[in-house]
Amino acid sequence: MVDPWALKGVKLWTKAFKKMKNLRVLKIDYVHISGDFELLSKELRWLSRKRCPLKCIPSNFPAAKLVVLNMQESNIQEFGLKLQCCKSLKRLDLSGCKHLIRTPNFGGSRSLETLWFRDCSSLMKIHPSIGNLVRLINLDLDGCKKLTDLPSSICYLKSLPALVISRCPSIHIQLVDIGDMQSLRRFYVTAMDQLLDLLKC
Repeated sequence: MVDPWALKGVKLWTKAFKKMKNLRVLKIDYVHISGDFELLSKELRWLSRKRCPLKCIPSNFPAAKLVVLNMQESNIQEFGLKLQCCKSLKRLDLSGCKHLIRTPNFGGSRSLETLWFRDCSSLMKIHPSIGNLVRLINLDLDGCKKLTDLPSSICYLKSLPALVISRCPSIHIQLVDIGDMQSLRRFYVTAMDQLLDLLKC
């Protein structure tokens, strides 16, 4: 874990981690780090990189064995990284990424259990491949103000117990889209027009 306050004013480079071949957990939140991310350990299981200044996650990101990727409050506009290369990834947290326009393509990602897009205020599109995430148990879309609809494939999320889409004033929901979600026990929605849409179905 790198303390951002202890390194205030110090420029950090990825080559500082080059010899840490067995590194499993790396927390570099609120720290500006430059260099080739390919130099980070390929054994990483947990990576926390809050407020990352990058607009796109580079394709050479060491993600093959990642289980948890936390990129909260980052400047990411496009995810970039192909999730089929992250076969072990269980938790992806992009909460507070206010410039993120669309979710990544989830094709080939079968291990994801938790997806957080809370307060991604520019998010407008959820990739329809989200329906392939058969192990997904946590989906948080709270505060996605520009999101207008959910892909119909969301009804394939048969293991999802809770769906959070509160504080999404632009979204329109059709009950038919969620009617086949067999494990859904909690459905969080707050906007009155959304409730009216449901009642009309």
